Amino acid sequence: MFCAFGFVKVLLRASSSLKEKRATIKGILNKTRREFNVSIAEVGYQELWQVSLFGFAFVGTDRVLLERKMSKLLACIEEFSEVEVVGNKEEVQKISFDELPYNFIMGKYDVQED
Repeated sequence: MFCAFGFVKVLLRASSSLKEKRATIKGILNKTRREFNVSIAEVGYQELWQVSLFGFAFVGTDRVLLERKMSKLLACIEEFSEVEVVGNKEEVQKISFDELPYNFIMGKYDVQED
């Protein structure tokens, strides 16, 4: 299994209040959630009018597919005329069942194999 996650920092130059900013952010988050089935939220700069930081995450079994989805997510955010992307950081990590702690694997809800 792979986990792809990252941050996108955007400027909202035309925003003149937190109310305007939040309306714009809400539209971006709703559209990206619908189109990409991504977990995404504003995770920084909530009290500043003209800057925002989004955090996002995908989970899947194909690293290349997740990298493409991250690229398309960034392109989608860049298409919004109200924002300017000024930075982003992305990462993909492989997580395997074999690397889980012993007490998780042998825990109360462990599935018994035949």
